[in-house]
Amino acid sequence: MRKTSWGVVVTILAGLLMGCASKEQTSVKIYVQQKLYDKAIAQGSLALAKNPNDGDTHYFMGAAYYGKDNDLKPEAEGYADSSEAFLKQAYAHFMKAKELAPGAWGTLS
Repeated sequence: MRKTSWGVVVTILAGLLMGCASKEQTSVKIYVQQKLYDKAIAQGSLALAKNPNDGDTHYFMGAAYYGKDNDLKPEAEGYADSSEAFLKQAYAHFMKAKELAPGAWGTLS
């Protein structure tokens, strides 16, 4: 009986660990919340290198690029070019996230 119950516990734990987000996926979310957009983009790029079809990571990458654009100062040299590049990246990531998880858009979690 003991061996059977121990096996069940190990199987459940292994299943839970497989469903957990990677360190990079978790970091990108935290960095976006902290408005550390450069760090979020770096961690998101690492996460997408491991799993390019993760809708959540694409969503948070879009949020990071959008936040980075909002932090730009309009009087800074090269503002227009930088803003356009950040907004294009944000749009691309948001559209990829929507493509990967269309049912999750427009719902409250």
